[in-house]
Amino acid sequence: MINVLFGLPQILSSFLMIVICCFTDCVAAMTLAYEKPESDTLTRKPRNNRTEHLVDGKLIFHAYCCVGVIECVCSMSMSFWYMQRQGLPFSAVWLSYGNIDPKYDPDFVTRTANEASSVYFVTLVVMYISTMRRGTNDY
Repeated sequence: MINVLFGLPQILSSFLMIVICCFTDCVAAMTLAYEKPESDTLTRKPRNNRTEHLVDGKLIFHAYCCVGVIECVCSMSMSFWYMQRQGLPFSAVWLSYGNIDPKYDPDFVTRTANEASSVYFVTLVVMYISTMRRGTNDY
């Protein structure tokens, strides 16, 4: 939404979004597959699905509004900082809606945006891994 609202180029490509989804789903599935079995699962009473929720508003708020916003802002900042260091200032892409100033070579803009996409991807993955290493046992 930030890209659309502020006319910024799409930093994370569709392919990299799919890679992130596939790997994060695979990691979560592997953790469940290798979890130690619980011997008393069938002897416990069923949980009350009206009062005992696996996911609640607090967890959703923390995941999307706290961690998600921090990861998004940091990843975007790193990618646009990289573009700035390569010679494509943020002011050239801010509110441009795809109409970059003609003084910038289109091949240079495309190459720099693709490299910035890699920076975004690596930053996001490193932040995701560090978040997963901390665990979610607080909830």
